[in-house]
Amino acid sequence: MTSQPTFPRYASLALLLAGLALLSEYAGFDRWLLVAFYDPVAGVFPLRDVFWTERLLHRGGNVLVVLIAVAALATLLGALCSARLRPQAREAAYLLLCMALTTGSVALLKRSTDIACPWDLADFGGSRVYVPLHEAGISMQAPGHCFPGGHSSGAFSLLALAVLLARRGSRWARPALIGGLALGAVYGACQWLRGAHFPSHDLWSAVIAWSVACGLAHLLPQRRPPPVAVDRERTRHWAMLAAALSLMAVVLTPSSARAAAEPPISDIAFRGNDKTEPQVMLREIGIAIGDPANEAAIERSRQAIQDLGLFRSVKVEQETDATGVRVTFVVREKWYLLPYPRLSANSDGQNALGAELRWNNVWGLNHSLRAVVSSADRQDEGRGRQLTYRAGYYAPFLFDSPYAVSFSVAHSVTPVDEVRHGQPWLYDESVDETEVLLSRKFGEQGAASQGWSAGGGLLWRHQDTAGEQAPLPYGDAYAWVTRLDFRDVRDRIYSDIGSNFSTRFEIADRNLGSDYSYSRLTAQYRHSLPLGDTPHQTLEFLAETGSANNGPPGDDHYNFSLGGTAGLRGYRRNHFQGDFYYLASATYLRPIGWDWLRLVVGIEAGNVFEEADNLSSDIRWSLDLGLRIRATRLVNFEFELGVALPLDNQGTRFYGSRNGF
Repeated sequence: MTSQPTFPRYASLALLLAGLALLSEYAGFDRWLLVAFYDPVAGVFPLRDVFWTERLLHRGGNVLVVLIAVAALATLLGALCSARLRPQAREAAYLLLCMALTTGSVALLKRSTDIACPWDLADFGGSRVYVPLHEAGISMQAPGHCFPGGHSSGAFSLLALAVLLARRGSRWARPALIGGLALGAVYGACQWLRGAHFPSHDLWSAVIAWSVACGLAHLLPQRRPPPVAVDRERTRHWAMLAAALSLMAVVLTPSSARAAAEPPISDIAFRGNDKTEPQVMLREIGIAIGDPANEAAIERSRQAIQDLGLFRSVKVEQETDATGVRVTFVVREKWYLLPYPRLSANSDGQNALGAELRWNNVWGLNHSLRAVVSSADRQDEGRGRQLTYRAGYYAPFLFDSPYAVSFSVAHSVTPVDEVRHGQPWLYDESVDETEVLLSRKFGEQGAASQGWSAGGGLLWRHQDTAGEQAPLPYGDAYAWVTRLDFRDVRDRIYSDIGSNFSTRFEIADRNLGSDYSYSRLTAQYRHSLPLGDTPHQTLEFLAETGSANNGPPGDDHYNFSLGGTAGLRGYRRNHFQGDFYYLASATYLRPIGWDWLRLVVGIEAGNVFEEADNLSSDIRWSLDLGLRIRATRLVNFEFELGVALPLDNQGTRFYGSRNGF
């Protein structure tokens, strides 16, 4: 692909896709393929409602497209305040616009055409008559709602990435084009297996997506024209001359002068680390004995140690002797052991009390231990006060390797008083969980704790019931868990700047030993950037989403909720519940009087839906005003108090929460 989406290149692919769509429909491939997936005896498509097509690929596939859109939106918002992101602002806006126009156009056509889905046709167990494309009518009251393919349009909208990369002149443009077409084909094939679409439906969606991407390409910045060709032989001669002169300068410079300019590091030491082991800090720094004592490199190493979050301050002392420079990092350690009570209540009668133990930097190895016991009344109808015990241990860089292990256990008991078939049912429900994860860090020397990490493991969940009227328990789920995380955060003692991303996916299947199938995906992105010259004045952005499918049979409890400190603070806790949610926020913070005390002004937007298919344009908004206190003697501990106002006139609410980047 070239840097320009020229008309011949656009037309060649568009005509190819359109030709395949027409051939698929009028040569009979559409119907031939769907017949292979249809069971005429049962009168159904057997794969229509199975877990991996309906939940995993269909509904779960929507989440991937939403995550990419959220990332583009976060980049666009960040560009408003960060000069570093401004070059990407137009590209992010282009991608968002392409995704919105592609999916919006397809949705509009689906609503206005009378082409039916295969499963609605008389040939496949339905009652509708097959209508070919050239006979299709256009009307907002049309009963079809099946042309073009809606699910694949989200994947095909990512063809805009290929155009974007081509305008950059990137060699990844062609792989992006192939990847976008392949992803759209996978999304489309999922719907063919279910009987939801013919292949031609999805091919026309690809035509629309490619047309939108090329039609909006003028929004992208132009790639600089290539420089005028020069005489390669003359260039090579000048390069050889410059190299020779550089070599002569190095050889003729007295070694004593070079050493005086930047003497070597003769020793690296630490002071003040009464509990922290030296190797915890050594793996973070980018200098070593024998390296030049470069001031910038030493400062980067000092900041990397501070970024661990274990110290109240990190300073550097340098002593010069005959052998070089002795570099000493002087640290002031925080309090690592913190037991404290947990108390919360609101005007809706929801309340919780308990205690938590947080032990950071266990054994001086930056391990962490959490233990919580709590009793909570969430005012859920038919459910009493829940008693919960939870503990977890995290061990990074196990045996000085890049691998980390985490282990957690939890146990909860909830009394249930509900009515079934007109009769009261009284019983206790207990849930036990055990999780073991192994992950690997991909940070480099000088920032081992920063960068990417990836891993996976197993989660066992057991639900049981006890009592004379107890229903049958759901049983056990054995889920495979995968995680992908990224961290690039600078600790400024009283504030943090940088980015943090995490995503987690759980999946259990009845065919793999579980008593029921389910999947759960969550993702979160946070970015904090400094504003102006005022120290610790920052602007924070948050974007997160989650989707869950299936679950225990008969379980009517949702996976996600918003309201209260979980997000949308202007609403009561758990006000919105469902199996799909999204939340975005922007928060301005400024010190008032002391650096550890900052004013908070924020806005939150989000909503929760029963499932991903029920997405709507209904957005809930909440305005927040409060104070954030950072306890610099404690590890990753901030507390925020304030008031929040929902924008639908439900009244002001007070909130209090513990934060931590």
